[in-house]
Amino acid sequence: MFFKYFIDHAKVRRAKFVLIAVHRKFAKSQDWQIIPCHPLANVAIELLSYEKGVNEINWELMNSRDYHNEECKSTCMAECLSPDTVQTKDFHAIYVCCSESKEIVRELMRNKKLTFHLNEQLEMFVK
Repeated sequence: MFFKYFIDHAKVRRAKFVLIAVHRKFAKSQDWQIIPCHPLANVAIELLSYEKGVNEINWELMNSRDYHNEECKSTCMAECLSPDTVQTKDFHAIYVCCSESKEIVRELMRNKKLTFHLNEQLEMFVK
Protein backbone atom coordinates (compact mmCIF):
# COMPACT_ATOMS: atom_id res chain seq x y z
CA MET A 1 0.00 0.00 0.00
CA PHE A 2 1.42 3.37 -0.93
CA PHE A 3 0.87 6.50 1.15
CA LYS A 4 -0.36 8.49 -1.85
CA TYR A 5 -3.22 6.05 -2.46
CA PHE A 6 -5.00 6.51 0.85
CA ILE A 7 -4.85 10.28 1.12
CA ASP A 8 -8.23 12.00 1.14
CA HIS A 9 -7.43 14.98 -1.07
CA ALA A 10 -10.00 17.26 0.57
CA LYS A 11 -8.20 16.77 3.88
CA VAL A 12 -4.76 17.18 2.35
CA ARG A 13 -5.67 20.64 1.12
CA ARG A 14 -6.22 21.60 4.77
CA ALA A 15 -3.04 19.93 5.97
CA LYS A 16 0.32 21.62 6.30
CA PHE A 17 3.60 20.16 5.10
CA VAL A 18 4.59 16.88 6.77
CA LEU A 19 7.95 15.15 6.96
CA ILE A 20 8.05 11.39 6.49
CA ALA A 21 10.99 9.62 8.11
CA VAL A 22 12.45 6.15 7.63
CA HIS A 23 15.24 4.44 9.57
CA ARG A 24 18.76 5.19 8.31
CA LYS A 25 19.44 1.47 8.12
CA PHE A 26 16.54 1.08 5.68
CA ALA A 27 17.69 3.99 3.47
CA LYS A 28 21.23 2.60 3.41
CA SER A 29 20.04 -0.92 2.54
CA GLN A 30 18.03 0.49 -0.36
CA ASP A 31 21.02 2.47 -1.67
CA TRP A 32 19.33 5.85 -1.42
CA GLN A 33 21.27 8.97 -2.34
CA ILE A 34 21.98 12.04 -0.23
CA ILE A 35 22.20 15.77 -0.82
CA PRO A 36 24.11 16.92 2.32
CA CYS A 37 22.24 20.24 2.61
CA HIS A 38 18.91 21.59 1.44
CA PRO A 39 18.75 21.70 -2.38
CA LEU A 40 17.72 25.38 -2.33
CA ALA A 41 20.70 26.42 -0.18
CA ASN A 42 22.33 28.32 -3.06
CA VAL A 43 25.15 25.82 -3.39
CA ALA A 44 25.78 23.42 -6.23
CA ILE A 45 23.65 20.34 -5.66
CA GLU A 46 25.76 17.23 -5.33
CA LEU A 47 23.94 13.91 -5.31
CA LEU A 48 26.05 11.45 -3.33
CA SER A 49 25.92 7.75 -2.52
CA TYR A 50 24.40 7.01 0.88
CA GLU A 51 27.75 6.34 2.56
CA LYS A 52 29.54 9.35 1.06
CA GLY A 53 26.56 11.62 1.70
CA VAL A 54 26.35 10.67 5.38
CA ASN A 55 30.07 11.44 5.73
CA GLU A 56 29.63 14.84 4.02
CA ILE A 57 26.90 16.05 6.40
CA ASN A 58 28.13 18.48 9.05
CA TRP A 59 26.75 16.50 12.00
CA GLU A 60 28.02 18.92 14.65
CA LEU A 61 26.13 21.78 13.00
CA MET A 62 23.04 19.60 12.44
CA ASN A 63 22.96 18.51 16.08
CA SER A 64 22.95 22.14 17.25
CA ARG A 65 19.37 22.37 15.86
CA ASP A 66 19.52 26.17 15.56
CA TYR A 67 16.75 26.59 13.00
CA HIS A 68 17.20 30.37 12.98
CA ASN A 69 20.76 29.96 11.66
CA GLU A 70 20.46 29.58 7.87
CA GLU A 71 23.47 27.27 7.50
CA CYS A 72 22.23 25.02 10.30
CA LYS A 73 18.69 25.05 8.94
CA SER A 74 19.99 24.08 5.48
CA THR A 75 22.09 21.27 6.97
CA CYS A 76 19.12 19.99 8.98
CA MET A 77 17.16 19.81 5.72
CA ALA A 78 19.65 17.53 3.98
CA GLU A 79 17.83 15.23 1.61
CA CYS A 80 17.91 11.44 1.52
CA LEU A 81 16.34 10.45 -1.78
CA SER A 82 14.69 7.19 -2.74
CA PRO A 83 14.64 6.17 -6.40
CA ASP A 84 11.31 4.43 -5.80
CA THR A 85 8.00 5.05 -4.04
CA VAL A 86 8.37 4.38 -0.31
CA GLN A 87 5.67 2.08 1.01
CA THR A 88 3.93 2.93 4.28
CA LYS A 89 5.23 -0.30 5.84
CA ASP A 90 8.69 1.28 5.63
CA PHE A 91 7.76 4.56 7.37
CA HIS A 92 9.27 5.07 10.80
CA ALA A 93 7.56 8.36 11.65
CA ILE A 94 5.71 11.38 10.35
CA TYR A 95 6.48 14.82 11.75
CA VAL A 96 3.88 17.58 11.57
CA CYS A 97 3.92 21.25 12.52
CA CYS A 98 0.61 21.60 14.33
CA SER A 99 -2.24 19.80 16.05
CA GLU A 100 -4.55 20.27 13.03
CA SER A 101 -2.14 18.39 10.76
CA LYS A 102 -1.56 15.81 13.46
CA GLU A 103 -5.30 15.06 13.65
CA ILE A 104 -5.57 14.77 9.85
CA VAL A 105 -2.64 12.35 9.68
CA ARG A 106 -3.84 10.45 12.77
CA GLU A 107 -7.23 9.90 11.10
CA LEU A 108 -5.56 8.66 7.91
CA MET A 109 -3.38 6.31 9.95
CA ARG A 110 -6.35 5.02 11.93
CA ASN A 111 -8.38 4.39 8.74
CA LYS A 112 -5.54 2.33 7.26
CA LYS A 113 -4.48 0.70 10.55
CA LEU A 114 -0.97 2.20 10.42
CA THR A 115 1.05 2.34 13.62
CA PHE A 116 4.29 4.28 13.04
CA HIS A 117 5.21 7.29 15.20
CA LEU A 118 3.36 10.58 14.70
CA ASN A 119 5.12 13.59 16.18
CA GLU A 120 4.11 17.23 16.41
CA GLN A 121 7.35 19.24 16.22
CA LEU A 122 6.68 22.91 15.48
CA GLU A 123 10.38 23.80 15.76
CA MET A 124 11.17 21.61 12.74
CA PHE A 125 8.98 23.82 10.55
CA VAL A 126 10.42 27.29 11.23
CA LYS A 127 10.11 29.53 8.17
